[in-house]
Amino acid sequence: MSHVKRLFVSYSAGAKYTEADLQQALASARRDHLETSRKEQDEALFKLRGEQAVLSEHYVETIQKLEEEVRLLKRGSQRSLSSLKSEEGSDDKRRRRQGEDGNTDSPSKLEARSVCRAVEGR
Repeated sequence: MSHVKRLFVSYSAGAKYTEADLQQALASARRDHLETSRKEQDEALFKLRGEQAVLSEHYVETIQKLEEEVRLLKRGSQRSLSSLKSEEGSDDKRRRRQGEDGNTDSPSKLEARSVCRAVEGR
């Protein structure tokens, strides 16, 4: 039973209390209420911080995975670009040796070259 309730129960039974006793009981009740409120607030804050930490960790892992995926994609596109360039260079050398002036490449090679040029233009 809180201090104020005890005071009022006793007071209603006919006991006499001074104003100082009442003020002391009210101050004690305020302290109890503040302590309880702070404890509840601290627990809620602790729980919220835990949830925040879990989410932050998840987001960091997701960002790292995406960065790695971007690196792999960049590395893969650079390899395909370099292989297309080397094919193009060898085709040009072959044509010069054979004396061909016309374009006799297959449609897939032409498309690959256009993709290569488009990516290089970025």
